[in-house]
Amino acid sequence: MCLLVIYRSLIRSVLDYGSIAYNSASENVKMKLDVIQHKALRIACGTFCSTAASALQVETGELPLSLRRSQQELKYTVKVKATKGHPASCITEFHWTTLSKKFKASNLPIYFSDTPTQIVNPPYYQTSHHGISRSAVWILH
Repeated sequence: MCLLVIYRSLIRSVLDYGSIAYNSASENVKMKLDVIQHKALRIACGTFCSTAASALQVETGELPLSLRRSQQELKYTVKVKATKGHPASCITEFHWTTLSKKFKASNLPIYFSDTPTQIVNPPYYQTSHHGISRSAVWILH
């Protein structure tokens, strides 16, 4: 348990630092970070080298780094969109210059990914006693 606390405070904090920026890095670079997490969790739990990373993550309650990066990106996007006049608000908005760039599904810009937009700008639905209506608020019946 003590080694897990050390992992979370010393190693995971370093892995999380700048995770929004390097989330667009190649998969090979991000795999090297996954190996670091696997080794640290293996040492903290005292398991064998052959123990699967997913089993260690379940045992310790740690998210895979890819999900942690997405979580950090989502939190940052919500914070930027919620703060009026935030200096980084331009990264959450569409810009025409990105149309010429090709993105892989693993490194889409923040404003291209669906999850932050759906949470920060949910679709407008009318609610009724029967549940959520699929008609938009601005459409009159």
